[in-house]
Amino acid sequence: MVTGVSAYSGGLWLGALRAGEETARILGDTQTAAEYHQLFLKGQKTYISKLWNGEYFRYDTQSESKDAIQADQLAGQWYANLTGLGDLVPYEMQISAMKKIFEVNVMKFGNGEMGAANGMSPDGSIPGMTRPKRYGQDDPGVCRAAAQRWDDRPGLQDSLGPLPRNL
Repeated sequence: MVTGVSAYSGGLWLGALRAGEETARILGDTQTAAEYHQLFLKGQKTYISKLWNGEYFRYDTQSESKDAIQADQLAGQWYANLTGLGDLVPYEMQISAMKKIFEVNVMKFGNGEMGAANGMSPDGSIPGMTRPKRYGQDDPGVCRAAAQRWDDRPGLQDSLGPLPRNL
């Protein structure tokens, strides 16, 4: 169970704040746009300071699996890319996180032949969670989102090559 600040939910929250900001801007409500922007900046600062470990965004801040690598840790960024909202976190962090997801959640899961596992421990094992049902499994939605992020991020293609066929 997620406890504390969460990479998945936090990323979606950042995307929602940016969507609110852009919606207000389109409607000509500059005051509300500015308020949403300030909330986004505050949320982004917290998100990065609490979850970024130098390689990827940790699963959350307080659970027994807080250091797990979640394949959809950049779900909010994926939505932001699809809707033209821009970077929710610095581009370099996105590339680093995707490299880690590929290294662990793809290549250490089923010898890299089964797609992306939703969650893995940094050593490549399946996290020992109270409810591990979704961890250690491939997930078609997670794989699709990871593949889309791979296509969206030229830095991944430059350093790791073209999209793996198993995503």
